[in-house]
Amino acid sequence: MHTARISILIVLWEFTRLKNIVAGSENPTGIHLDRVEGLAVQCGYNLIAVGSRQLISIYSQDLKKDKHIGELVGSIPLSKPVSDSGFLELKFISESQLFYCDAYSCSLCEASNKVWSCEALVLSWNGESSTSILDISSAYSHEKGKLFVRVAELTRAAVLAFTINNTRSSLPVQSAPDAPYIRGFSTVSGFARGMYIYFVGSAVQPYEPFINSNLGNENRTITKITRICSSDLTSQLESRIDLAIDCGFGDVNKRVEASYYDAVHDQITVVLKNDNHNWSICAFSMTDVEERFNRDWDLCQKTTNRDSAMNCQTAVSAADLDDQCYIFTRKADAFRMQTCIRFGQDVHRIYDNCNLHQHEENSYRYGWLEDFRPLVGTPIASVTANIERVVSVLPDFENEALFIGGFSGSSMLLLRVSWQPDGLPLHSRIFWKRRSFPSSRFPMCLDSNEKTLFMLNSTTVIRNQISCAGLYSTCEDLAEGGWQDPLSCIWCPDEHRLAVTSSYDKLGCLHPITKTCPPLIDHANRNEHAEWEIFGSNMDRMQDIEVYVCEEKCQVNRQLSSSTKLLCSLPEDSDQDAACNVRVVGRLEGYNAFTLEVKKTTHSVALMTERSSSSRTWKEIVAVVVVVIILAVLGVIICLARKKMRKKGSTMEISNSNVYDDGIERYLSKLEHNLVDFVSPYEQMFRDIDNRLKIDFSSLHIEEEIGRGHFGIVSRATYIAPDGTTKKVACKILKQTAGIGDFITEGITMGRFNHPNLMQLVGIAFTDGKIPVIVTDYMENGDLRTYLRDDSKVITLRSLLRFACQIAQGMEHLHSCRSVHCDLAARNCMLDNDLNIKIGDFGLCRRVSDDSEAYEPSNKHRDVPFPWMAPEAIISETFTFQNDVWAYGIVLWELTTRGLTPYGGKKGIEIIEFLRANRRLQMPEYCPAQLYHEIMLPCWHADPQKRPTFAELVVSLNRLVDSMETNQSQELCSNYEKISVLRSDSAFGIQGFVNS
Repeated sequence: MHTARISILIVLWEFTRLKNIVAGSENPTGIHLDRVEGLAVQCGYNLIAVGSRQLISIYSQDLKKDKHIGELVGSIPLSKPVSDSGFLELKFISESQLFYCDAYSCSLCEASNKVWSCEALVLSWNGESSTSILDISSAYSHEKGKLFVRVAELTRAAVLAFTINNTRSSLPVQSAPDAPYIRGFSTVSGFARGMYIYFVGSAVQPYEPFINSNLGNENRTITKITRICSSDLTSQLESRIDLAIDCGFGDVNKRVEASYYDAVHDQITVVLKNDNHNWSICAFSMTDVEERFNRDWDLCQKTTNRDSAMNCQTAVSAADLDDQCYIFTRKADAFRMQTCIRFGQDVHRIYDNCNLHQHEENSYRYGWLEDFRPLVGTPIASVTANIERVVSVLPDFENEALFIGGFSGSSMLLLRVSWQPDGLPLHSRIFWKRRSFPSSRFPMCLDSNEKTLFMLNSTTVIRNQISCAGLYSTCEDLAEGGWQDPLSCIWCPDEHRLAVTSSYDKLGCLHPITKTCPPLIDHANRNEHAEWEIFGSNMDRMQDIEVYVCEEKCQVNRQLSSSTKLLCSLPEDSDQDAACNVRVVGRLEGYNAFTLEVKKTTHSVALMTERSSSSRTWKEIVAVVVVVIILAVLGVIICLARKKMRKKGSTMEISNSNVYDDGIERYLSKLEHNLVDFVSPYEQMFRDIDNRLKIDFSSLHIEEEIGRGHFGIVSRATYIAPDGTTKKVACKILKQTAGIGDFITEGITMGRFNHPNLMQLVGIAFTDGKIPVIVTDYMENGDLRTYLRDDSKVITLRSLLRFACQIAQGMEHLHSCRSVHCDLAARNCMLDNDLNIKIGDFGLCRRVSDDSEAYEPSNKHRDVPFPWMAPEAIISETFTFQNDVWAYGIVLWELTTRGLTPYGGKKGIEIIEFLRANRRLQMPEYCPAQLYHEIMLPCWHADPQKRPTFAELVVSLNRLVDSMETNQSQELCSNYEKISVLRSDSAFGIQGFVNS
């Protein structure tokens, strides 16, 4: 039986995949890591490096035709795990060499006969080794075989050089320490160009031109480009020159956060941090940069000590300072403040910047220059986004756009923004936005041809072709900014296309959409009044809407229709039944008969259809052929699978429940690697569980399915205890092979709590196929939300307040154990036979450490519904005790609306904007005003610290019940009516409420 079910799933999945390929909608997704979270991704030399905690994997950028992923060409096991701060540097320096660093060490790795080995490099200068790295960048000179490293610590920094050839040394052969009075170092990139090495970074230092001239005494944050001759043979890299830069936006005291050198266009792109989540981005032509460096050196070689003193120390204002007064030498008399003068002071010879070793004396070595006059770049963008720090910028020169990546809470926010090539300082538009995990200094990279973006996202490196179809999957993606992308994207709703494409492909699209996405329709059904209800979103985008049910016109009730629902009536003599297909027709963007089809057997699609009998006949023929092929393939697969099962034995169990509820493609994508050969890596975890919590699976008699949780399918069962007694229990059985550790942790977490209002763990079992099973008490009355929505249930206000008190008491105990639930909602509150609350679903529940008030989940891919999340949790994805209190306020709203969906089922972004405007859910129609104003609203205070604790909520609720028992006892005993429509026209709630 299991074999047949698995074979059917495989056939359906393969058929769906082939269908997508024929339709042209399948896009190679990239590199799938083997259940290992990636920490960094870097491209170079037609290779991709993906760093994880204990391994660096090397892939080819060329896609394998059969698997649509890059071929694994090498693996580098790390001698010790990467530190918590992740990779600070990850760079290919050749086809067979890679350099990486974390906060404590750096290593150079090299491949020999496809086997990689690494050697640690010692970051040491002034007789002291580096112990804690803040920033580090590297650049490699192929001509000289030298690796240059710019390393920044908290109070010191230096440029180090290592020989990387046959005479390799793990110790630096040269070092250029920064002046001891400079602080606040950062370095964001390094690269080689011609005969020079370059670094881009910032530092906080005295503004020496004014100090030297007695015009002021201040420290400034200076962003600079550093240049060093790769052929420099001096021990302290005296050819070094630092050149201040800015973007021309008034960037005084601005710190650089990211930069990128493009060798093809010979240009540096630099990101400077402004205030209030705003960044200036500018470009520097390397021809201009090189010219300025050379001019600075030549100017100083023409300056004598007397010229320096006369012209710079006697100035009375900044306007009096000559150019050489802004250029200082760092090597003069142990970092003494000295404007630049001729190197060597030889009247007969001027030294080339790269040949300073030819001056053999130790005196007058006026090298290492720093020019405080900023070279102004060309402004190309100004970006405002919810990012704490930008760490990556990648220019798309062909399409005049930029990719930007930065830290945003515990995740990464990746943007594609407009580029102003004419240099106008205009605010950039955001075309494309994606979140990825985890936070990384290397979240994305471009392939060698700059045609593909590789994006790190947990256990996958996603491959995005830089094209309309590669970046934008749906029309709604375009609506979020993609319409303005220079790629010139359109939405093609043709029946044979249904995809994002380029406007240059208009000939292949019969009905291109360029600015307005079609409505999305979720489902349609006939209600008890014989009316048809069509549910969806953005249906107000179409005008003059008409509805047809089995091709019979259905009269639209425009007064009762909205952007999310259409209501229509058929003629009284109509005999159309609930199985009819529904068609919605209206005007959209110049099309007078744009059609949305709602087929009862599938989700709706927005199509411009060409209806003809020949088309339908052709489709019927194809359908018959496809069915015959599927049956034939199914028979072959069943035979092969049975043969393999007999040989190896069944190694995995599949629940008898209907897996189609989760969507066949998503379900199969999680199971495909494990359908036959699954072996649990968590058997040791199970062996380590307290023996008192273990249950022999053979003592469970599994019955019918009763529900589903995040990880598992819940079935009713009978448990035969060791003493022979039996009891009804609920068994949650894992429905996928991923997340086993979290699933077992959920059971162990539940076993820690002992409170009458928290779900009690009976035990944990493992099936013969190594699938974990969590066994709990059986809840006869199901979950609270379903109970509230049941019209047949007579529920009084006293019952609702009793539920509210029990939930608060359970959460009070949970918090007293220093644990946060993170997913409190009515659907996760269960009711036993006596209608007592048992809070369940501890899949996200975690203990908070004694020195912290927050928990950051490692599994950020679990879909925690936005309506129950506090604003700060949505942004930071960090859960606190106060977040649970916010969710409790939403649960009270669910109670007093008898199970309505908060915010009317709006999208996450709409909820965020609603809350940012200091608005809150409205008071339900029959809700006591005291409950709403004194308990619910304080739970939703904008300041988390001003929200009540659950201990305080228990007191407040009991006080409310006592007051109503005395003054409103009749109201407590009356039937609490179910609300069908909120009083406000807004599905959100009250207008303009501001927290006090």
